[in-house]
Amino acid sequence: NNNNNNNEQPVAVPEVYSVDDHSLNPITDENRARLEAVRRETIFAWAKYKEFAWGKDELLPVSKSSGGQFRMGLTIIDSLDTLWIMGLKDEFIECRNWIESNFDVSKMSTTVSVFETFIRVVGGLLSAYELSGDRLFLDKVTQLTNILKSAFNTPSGIPYTSLNIARKVPSHPAYTKNSAITSEAGSVQLELRALSRFTGDRSFAEIGDKSFFAVLSAHQQTPGLFPVFISTGKTPAFTTDFINIGSMGDSLYEYMLKLYLQSNMTDNRFLEAYVKSSNAIIDNLVQTNSEGLKYIAQKKGGKLTATMEQLTCFAGGMYALGSKYLPDLEFKENHLQFAKDFAETCVTGWKRMASGVAPEAWDCSPVLKADPRREYILRPETIETLFYLYRVTGDSKYQDQGWELFQNIVQHAKTPNGYAAIADVTKVPTTPKNKMESFFIAETLKYFYLLFAPTDLISLDTFVFNTEAHPLRRYTPQK
Repeated sequence: NNNNNNNEQPVAVPEVYSVDDHSLNPITDENRARLEAVRRETIFAWAKYKEFAWGKDELLPVSKSSGGQFRMGLTIIDSLDTLWIMGLKDEFIECRNWIESNFDVSKMSTTVSVFETFIRVVGGLLSAYELSGDRLFLDKVTQLTNILKSAFNTPSGIPYTSLNIARKVPSHPAYTKNSAITSEAGSVQLELRALSRFTGDRSFAEIGDKSFFAVLSAHQQTPGLFPVFISTGKTPAFTTDFINIGSMGDSLYEYMLKLYLQSNMTDNRFLEAYVKSSNAIIDNLVQTNSEGLKYIAQKKGGKLTATMEQLTCFAGGMYALGSKYLPDLEFKENHLQFAKDFAETCVTGWKRMASGVAPEAWDCSPVLKADPRREYILRPETIETLFYLYRVTGDSKYQDQGWELFQNIVQHAKTPNGYAAIADVTKVPTTPKNKMESFFIAETLKYFYLLFAPTDLISLDTFVFNTEAHPLRRYTPQK
C-alpha cells in the first residue's frame, strides 16, 4: 500500500536544517564563537581535501596526495550533510555536481566493506536527500543499494562482509574465519528502512530486518550480550565468545535503540532488544577502577579484561539518548547516571594524555592509562557522547569539555595540508600519520558543531543519526 507515499517524501526546505535558518533558538556569544571556530576548521580541512585529493576517497595530508579503497569519492559523500548543516552551500553544490558526473555504480570495480559502504555512502546520500530534497541523491543511492543487496544472499540473511561491486561477488575476510561481523549485520537497518520510506519499495527494509532478527535469534550465553563473529548459515550461531562494546560489537546495540526511535517509538521489538542489552552491559560488563572511574570491560573465555577502545565511548551517548526517549521504565535514571559517569571516564582518557587527545585504546585498571595502541585517527565517539549529554541534560559543562578537546585536536592534529591522525598521543610534539579519515568531517567536526549549535538544529525529536553521524528523519512506518 503505497497510496499515501507522497506525503512521506521530504519537501525541499533549503534552509531549515542549516545554521543559516534565522528562526533557530538563540545561543550564547561564547558558543557562537566556538561554532564559528569549528566551521573555520571544517572549511580548512575541506579546502585541503579539495586541493590534494578531490574526487578521491581520502586526503593523505603528509604526502599531499590521496588514498582509499572505495574509489567512490568517499570524503565528498560523507561530508555532504556536514556542509549543508554548516551552511556551506557552494561546497555542497560542488559535491552534488561531482556526484552527478562521477558517481556511477556501473563503472565501479572495487571490493568494498558492505557495512562501511552502508554507513558512509548509503547513509551520506540518504541524509543529503533528506536535508536537500534533491532526487539526484535518491537515484544514486538506490542504484548502489540494489547492488549491495547481493551481499545478503545467505541462508540466514546475514550479509557477507565484503562485496565486489562490479561482479556482485560477496566474500568474508580471512580474519573472521568465514563468519560475519556481528555489529555489521546489525548496522545497516536505519539506512535500508529510510530507503524503503523514500522509494516505497519495501524490499530494502525487509532484507535489513531479516539480518537484524537473525542476529538476535542466535543463542547468547548471557542474554543481551552478542559475541563479535556470527555464522551466516540457516541457524546463525556465534563463532567466538569474545564480547566487545567497541569494534565489531558497538553499533548493533546502538541500532537497537535508534531503530526504535526511527519508527517514531512504535516498533517495540527494537525497544525490547535494547532494554535487554543495555541492562546486560551494565550488569555484566561495567566495572569501576581503583580511582572510581567506570568503564566497559571486554569479555573473553568467560573472563573480563580491562582493555577499552576509544570506539566504546559512543555508549555514553547511547545511554543518554535512551534515557530521554525510553518509556517510563524504572532504570531510566540509572542509565542517565551511567552515561554521565562513563563520559567522565572518556574525557579523563583524553585529558590524561600528554597531547590531551585520546589513544585508540586504554588499559582501564587499576588506573586509566594508554594501551599500546596510542594513535588517534580523528575519531568522534567521545564528542558524540558529549553532544548527546548536552542535548539531553542542557548542562553547559559538556560544551566546555568539548571545547577543550576541540582545541587539543586543533593544536596537535592540524598540519599545513589538512588534519592528520596522530602517531602517539602520549608524546609531544606529536608526529602526524598520513591520513585524514572521511569520518573526521562526517562525524567529529559535525558533532563538535552540533554541540555548540542551537538545540533545534537537527533536533533529536525529529532525527536519528546513523552510526556515521548521518541524520535521518523519524517516521511512523506503514503497517
